[in-house]
Amino acid sequence: MLTAEEAAALSSSSGVTLRHHHRRRPQRPSSPRLRHQLCFSSSSSLSSLWWLCSLLLLFLLMAPRSVTAQGLAGSVTRCEKEGEEVHIPNITDDPCITCTCQNLQVECEKKRCEKLDGCHAILFGFPTKQCCEQCKGCKANGTEYRSGDVWSHPSDPCRRQHCRAGVITESIVRCFAHCHSPQHVPGRCCPVCPGCTFRGESYQEGATFTLPTDPCTQCVCKDGMLSCSKASCPVLNCPKSVIYQPKGECCPKCKGMRRIFDVPTRCYFAKQIYRRGQMFQPDSCTRCTCISGTSLCSRLTCPALDCPPEERSVSEGGCCHSCPIRRHCSYQGTNRAHGEEWLANACLKCSCDNGVVYCQRERCSNTLWCPEGYQLRQHDNDCCPRCVEYDAVCTVFGDPHYRTFDGRMFNFQGGCKYLLVRDCHRRTFTIKVRNGVRFNSGFAWTQMLAVFIGKVRISLLQNLRVKVNRKRVSLPHVRPGVFSIRRTGSSVRLRTRVGVNVVWDGNSFLEVTVSSKFKNRLCGLCGNYNGLKSDDLLGRDGKLYRSGEELGHSWRVGGQRACKSKPFVDTRPLCERDRDVRQRAHRVCSVFYQHSLLPCRRRLSVEPYVSSCITDMCDCPPGRYCACEALKAYLSQCHRAGVPIPRGRHSKCFPSLQCPKDAKLVLCSDACPRTCDNLNSLQPCPLVCDTGCLCHDGKVLHSGACIDPEHCPTTAS
Repeated sequence: MLTAEEAAALSSSSGVTLRHHHRRRPQRPSSPRLRHQLCFSSSSSLSSLWWLCSLLLLFLLMAPRSVTAQGLAGSVTRCEKEGEEVHIPNITDDPCITCTCQNLQVECEKKRCEKLDGCHAILFGFPTKQCCEQCKGCKANGTEYRSGDVWSHPSDPCRRQHCRAGVITESIVRCFAHCHSPQHVPGRCCPVCPGCTFRGESYQEGATFTLPTDPCTQCVCKDGMLSCSKASCPVLNCPKSVIYQPKGECCPKCKGMRRIFDVPTRCYFAKQIYRRGQMFQPDSCTRCTCISGTSLCSRLTCPALDCPPEERSVSEGGCCHSCPIRRHCSYQGTNRAHGEEWLANACLKCSCDNGVVYCQRERCSNTLWCPEGYQLRQHDNDCCPRCVEYDAVCTVFGDPHYRTFDGRMFNFQGGCKYLLVRDCHRRTFTIKVRNGVRFNSGFAWTQMLAVFIGKVRISLLQNLRVKVNRKRVSLPHVRPGVFSIRRTGSSVRLRTRVGVNVVWDGNSFLEVTVSSKFKNRLCGLCGNYNGLKSDDLLGRDGKLYRSGEELGHSWRVGGQRACKSKPFVDTRPLCERDRDVRQRAHRVCSVFYQHSLLPCRRRLSVEPYVSSCITDMCDCPPGRYCACEALKAYLSQCHRAGVPIPRGRHSKCFPSLQCPKDAKLVLCSDACPRTCDNLNSLQPCPLVCDTGCLCHDGKVLHSGACIDPEHCPTTAS
């Protein structure tokens, strides 16, 4: 060991740079290394020989070793090979000092040794070339371990072993599950509970914490799951008089240090020496055996406790404490029976187990994304929103153009009655349409439709007239549990209990919305609603047609008398015969390319609707504006896709309304705005687009005015 004077001499006289390797303070003794032997004549003389050897070593330790300045004489300032280790007599002979060539100059480092406070098995007589003293390690099954190593059995992850000062402590990990349905994961000792939430507090991935009532039980969040385990503390190889319990820590520790001789055939444990194969019991919960210089101890692991320390009692045998058995629980002022489960709220499920309340929180996915055709919807009794399939919509507009439930668009100008859509499996509903000649051309448009629900026929006619079973009715018209018909904005809306809704503008635009329960059950011009566009042109005869014109005739219903005769006209489109008409059509239909509709065009293709608009305008008489049906259809699709619709535009198609006080005009209003009639309705509202009035501040519409919900009459008219 170099003194301060020797280090100064080394730096000044020899030109060698000495650096301390900053690890920890050295613990190497200053006495010369000795090779000791310890002989035992009989077991009765073990103790006396031990103390005799200890006194001899104490005497040797009092004779300090020094390296004189004479050993540092000479000059070693330069070197040639960068990084090469340089030997300096009387300096690098000390294994704690290493000299190397750095920047063509010799630099020396002195290693700082690890602190061995608390080890009562520091080895005497460690190898000559070893710098630091070390705490005695362990050896088992031919494998050597350092003091402090922890490992698990290869075939049993719950079987834990710990080496500390020549003692191997073997224990079985005790698991603690805070949920009632833990899951077992291969390769992990303890079962896991989904979600890293414990007693209402959430933890991040990789976080660890201990139970407030048991610092020896550690919980860890891994892969989004939480597991808690408790392992026994290592057996301490020191006398009981120097064992202490650090505040807030799980395991006790030893004070001070002690040096011992390492004898492969003997085990040193707390001032006692045991022969190979000899068994001993440090306490009532631990049993040890001396095996080739290592004490192998088996210790009982006590269960994790979830009760305050003042309520615990020592169990039979005196090894472990236990909590009192309490059959009932108290949760937020309510007594719960043992084994009872309840929902504290939509996201928190709790149970009572012997007086302990276990709660497990349902964790919602961080993503709010749903696949195409689905929307995120929150239900009253669910903790997390779910992706539910959109209601399917079939749209008919213009001359006429059809967009099926699966999104296929085609044109069909037929002048008869046709089956638009029907539940072909259970016949819960049927919708038929009647087309007529539009203006004075050979093109047709939708003039009316009839909806059949059971034995009820609902006819939606021109100019928003409505008939039920062929008798005209005034709106609103409601049959509880069957259907309701109301006028909102510039449309009539029919809502049925079976899950079919219709929007009719009283002219030629209609939308039919069906819930996802009708998937693969429908037929007619609106398609079969199976999620595929490719087979939407399937006729009544089961044949797949190439065009909408061929398809439409296969779904004709009624006799020939129901067909409207067409006047004789030139069959060529008017746009091909009249340049001015063609230019007008393209000019009017350029409305789809306005900047205000850019968000729509980013989400939905506009070309099919532009083509429909041009077709309608080519058949439109001078002075008429026939682009509204295509524009309404496109804006309605944008509205369903969640694209905000700009206000105050397209006034030719969306006439302004006179809204009551405390209401605002909305271009795309809710299909079922809050009224006194539907105030408590839980039915989902179809996503359609129409001009309407929306009340402010939670008020509802009633008799043309916005009123507070509490002022609604008991029976709304």
